[in-house]
Amino acid sequence: MKTKNIIAAMLVFLLALNTWAQDNPNSKPPSTPVMGAPAGGYVTASDNENNALSGTSDGDMGVYLCNTSSNAPIEFNIFITDITVTTAQLSIMGWDIDWAEGEKDEVYLNGTYIGDLTGINNTWSTSVFNVSPSIINPVGVNGGKNLVQIKIDQNNIGACWWSVQVNWGQLVINGSAGGNVNFRYVTLNNTQYCSGQCPVVTEEVDAAPSTSVRLETYLLDPTNNAIGQVNTPLYTATSGDEPVTISTLCLPVNPTAGTWKIQAICYDINNVQQDIKTVTFTVTNPCNPVPTMGQWGLILLAVVLLAIGTLFIMRRTKTDVSV
Repeated sequence: MKTKNIIAAMLVFLLALNTWAQDNPNSKPPSTPVMGAPAGGYVTASDNENNALSGTSDGDMGVYLCNTSSNAPIEFNIFITDITVTTAQLSIMGWDIDWAEGEKDEVYLNGTYIGDLTGINNTWSTSVFNVSPSIINPVGVNGGKNLVQIKIDQNNIGACWWSVQVNWGQLVINGSAGGNVNFRYVTLNNTQYCSGQCPVVTEEVDAAPSTSVRLETYLLDPTNNAIGQVNTPLYTATSGDEPVTISTLCLPVNPTAGTWKIQAICYDINNVQQDIKTVTFTVTNPCNPVPTMGQWGLILLAVVLLAIGTLFIMRRTKTDVSV
């Protein structure tokens, strides 16, 4: 009995050690490209606020933190110069957001809760929030200062369990990021999928003049959480038609039924968001997929062959009766 207890204790210790090693606040995630200041864009890539909101840095950006870290939560200001705001979108780049395992990193904009960071374990992920213009401070309100706060791992308050690193935040106001790069299209090979199927995503980016871009493509469930992610390395986008195809974003075995999304984000060489496009599709569970074009072709062929066979039999029967 003592031996079994010792083995069980060792297994628990190894599991805890593995979890700590996965999200050890002293570890250093891979670096991201240097954030350039986009023309007409609003990006904060260095810390400019502290927990007391006194306007000085407390060193919580670009650092791997858990909720017990002395400089947590993470906060920073993004300043805008727009006089009026009709639409607003906040993007946050974070490392190691273990959403599927239970990490809950709450995001607040000017004191209003707008959702949670979403992403994949040990991966750089961009969380995108469409926010109400009413919570944005235009230049005439508080000097256009907009406060972003991220409360880390709210399911395990007081315990250093899950950690995250936030490198930057970007506000896109009135639909413009200030760049010359845009998606021409993002399409799927179907409108409905089910258990384990992998939507085929085709993306095309136009840039004039030609420029280096990279793509992040996400599979989002009905609650807008990232289930899968594919990062396309830097390549040169032009004004021509040069599609990129992704076929590795697969649904889980038992997916939640409802409206899912493919979200494609385009960045320039300075890691600044240039454009974003979302395509929706339906997931059924139990499985009831819409046939693909190839499957429709086989169905049509079967119907034609059945009709020909039926006519042939009817003709033979009529001939036999006449004789």
